[in-house]
Order: sequence, then structure tokens, then C-alpha cells
Amino acid sequence: MGPKNSLIRNTLALFVPNAVNPFLSFLLVLAISRYLGVEGLGQYSLILSFSLIFTTIASLGLGNLLVRQVTRSPKDVHVLFLNSVAFGIVSSILAVIGMNLFMQVMRYDKEVTLAALVCSFSLIPDTAMRFMESMFRALERSEYLTACYMAENILRVAVCVYLVLSGYGIVSIFIAIFFTRLLAFFLMLFFYVRLNGMPRWTFSAEVWQMLLRETPTFIAIAIFSTVHMNIASVMLSKLKSIEAVGIYSAAGRIVGFCETLPMAFALAVLPFLTKKSSSGLADLKESSIDSLRYVFLAVLPIVAGTFILSDDIIELIYGQKFMAAGPVLRFQALTSIPYSIVLVLAQLLTATDHQKVDLGINIAAVAISLILNFLLIPRFGEMGAVFAVLFTIIILNQIQYLYIKKLLFTIPFWEIMKKPLLATVGMSIVTYVLKGWNILLIISASGLLYVLLLILFQAFTKDEIRDLKKVFRIGYSKEEQ
Repeated sequence: MGPKNSLIRNTLALFVPNAVNPFLSFLLVLAISRYLGVEGLGQYSLILSFSLIFTTIASLGLGNLLVRQVTRSPKDVHVLFLNSVAFGIVSSILAVIGMNLFMQVMRYDKEVTLAALVCSFSLIPDTAMRFMESMFRALERSEYLTACYMAENILRVAVCVYLVLSGYGIVSIFIAIFFTRLLAFFLMLFFYVRLNGMPRWTFSAEVWQMLLRETPTFIAIAIFSTVHMNIASVMLSKLKSIEAVGIYSAAGRIVGFCETLPMAFALAVLPFLTKKSSSGLADLKESSIDSLRYVFLAVLPIVAGTFILSDDIIELIYGQKFMAAGPVLRFQALTSIPYSIVLVLAQLLTATDHQKVDLGINIAAVAISLILNFLLIPRFGEMGAVFAVLFTIIILNQIQYLYIKKLLFTIPFWEIMKKPLLATVGMSIVTYVLKGWNILLIISASGLLYVLLLILFQAFTKDEIRDLKKVFRIGYSKEEQ
């Protein structure tokens, strides 16, 4: 199977859990919002934000480094896997201690602090899973990840929804999350052994030295990128209220669902760009342009539809008491466009060993985000947090591209996005005209029109259509393999 076929196949494999799992998680969010109220959803979202930050710290941001190294040397997969997991066990134990100390310093109420304590123990299996995930991504066998994450989320949501409906609180939810995460770790380990064989422990001083050498750069990238994307929730909790966090996160979860496809693509594109970087700058440029075009094809219609239908989506999912999240969702959706570009360009920098540039950019993003949140949240509340994030990502994207233009090549953004943008404009007119009808009917009609317009504008090449057919096994004979 060719490289583009593998890219499409792995994107779809990573997209499935990223698309279905947020939908499943919505069931839990819906149960929490209905039975524990805005405050309960705020507590849940706040702890998850801290968990994401400290999971990033625990895994040291080394996931992409491991993908790159295994892609370049697949024969060393066992050595890299075992030594990186051992390395991660130490870092995750330190992160558990750090998360609980931080919660004490922040002086949240007893229930939030206890739930965070329980949640912090998930950092250990989660770190090991992140490193295992890197092995599957590098070997372009992401379908195993799909099976693990789907099984975990189905079980987690089922158990947690049962607990909420039975009258249990936020602490019980995170106890259930810990045990389902532990089960997912063993399932992923089973698939790793099935794919690669039973690994035998071999201490590698060379791998540990590489991890120690690269950790400062990659963990800093991971921390700063995670902080500037999640700091709004923390600052809202302190500058406004937990209820404000609930409103902001209600919209954020929908935006997160909208970003599942570009995030899956970004995860799949790193080994693809790593291989292309060894083929020369011209080949890498062509592949980067194609990658960005695929992102625009996927993201632009989703953003436009969410912007137009934001109030209807909020009412459908959360009910009338969350209608304040409608305007938040409308403008939060716009962040998906520059954010998706940032994801792909960050992978391009990593694939070409320019991760230190990415680090400097993310440090700047944190500073900008802090300043904008301090200025905008006290005056505009949740909307201030939205615009702080939006402006930060736009600035980050521009700085990122300036470095890529200087170090690698120019990217013709207008040429890349012209056809998807025209198709999106045409679709948006119909979406707006149909506003007020059944929302599922609107989405179906708008989506069909968008596809027809892409065909009319010839947004896909014949080779790309053939690749899609091969991935879905449409008219694909064994001889073509």
C-alpha cells in the first residue's frame, strides 16, 4: 500500500475513536449537566483540564519523538518501547505528586481536591499508553488504537453514567475513570504483543541518553502548547466562577468534536512527513501542501455549519439552561481553522528536526494567552476567554509559518484553500436558508451539497479518488496491492 493510502487509512483509524468517543463522552457530559448542574460540569471539566496538563508533563512530550525514531528505525521498536515506558513510569509518579501539590496550593474545595487525587493516579497507565500509541502510529497500524480507545470509552461512559444516575458525585466518576483506564492499558499491551511479538527487557543506555537529551525540548513544547490551550478554563475558575467554566466547556466539547478529524490527521501525518523529509525538499513541500489541503477540505464546512447553527446545537444537546453557551460556541468554532493549520505545521517542524523552533513559538503563545486572558476575562467572561484563545492561535500560526518559510519553503495558502472555501460558501448559504428546520435534515442537506460542490470544482485529483477507493476497498483488486 502506497504512502498516501497508509496516511488515509491511519487517519480514518485514528478518526473513528476521536469522532465516536466525544459523542459517547457527550452522554456522560449530558448526564452530569442534567443531574449535577452547571457547577458539577464545571468541576468535572476543571479536573479534566488539570489531568490533561499533568498527563502531558508525565509523558514528557516524548510521543512525537518516539514516532519519529521508530519510523526511521522500525527494527528498534522493542528497545524504544520498553525503555521509554520505564522512563515514563518515573516521570508519571513525579507528576502524580506534582498534581496533588498543585491542587492543594490552588485551594479548591474538598470534593474537587479529592476527585483530583483519584484522577491523578490515572497518570501512570496513561503515560504508558501514550508511549505505546507512538509505536502503533509509527508502524502505521492505528487500527489497534481504535479498538482500545473505543472499548475503553464505551465501558467508561456506561459505568460513569450509571453512577451519575444512581446519585453518585464527581469523586465516584473519577474512580471509575481510573479503573477503565487501567483496563485499556492492558488491552493495548495485548495488541502490542500480538503485533510485534513478546518484548524482552534490554536496558539501553543509548535510548535513555536520547530521551534525557530530548526531554527538555519536547516536554517544554508539550507543556506550553497544552497550557496555552487549557489555561482559559483555569483562569475562568479564578477570575469568574466554576459556572463560567461549565458554560465555556459546554461549547468547548462541541468544538473538540469538530476538531477530531484534523487531530486524527495530524497524528497520522508525522510518520508520513518524516519519510518524505528524507526524499528531498521538493517532495516534502508537495506532501505538506497536500496535507494542508486535506485539512481545509475537512475543517471549513464543519466550522461554517457550527457557526450558523450554534444556538440550535446547544439547545439540542444541553437544553435551555445552557443557552448562554450559544455565542461562545459560535466564535469558539472559528479557532478550529488556525488550530488545524498549527497542528500540521507543528508536525512538519518535528519531522524536519526543527522542534526547538516549535518550542520557542509555544513559549510565546503562553505569554500571549496569559496577557489576553487577564485582559479579556474580567470584562467579557466566557467570551473573553474565547477571543483570547482565538487571537493567540492566529498569532501562533503566523509566527509558525514565518519560520517554515525561512527554514524550509513557502506555502501557497490561498491556492490550497480556494476550492474548499468556495464550496463552503455555497454550502453556508443553504445552511442559513434552512435554519429553523430539523437540524439533522439541515446537516445532511448541507453535507451533500458540499460534496457536490467539491466534485464540481474538481477539488480532488484522480489519483486521490483512486486512493480513497483503495482504502475503502471499492473496486480494489488484489493485483493493485
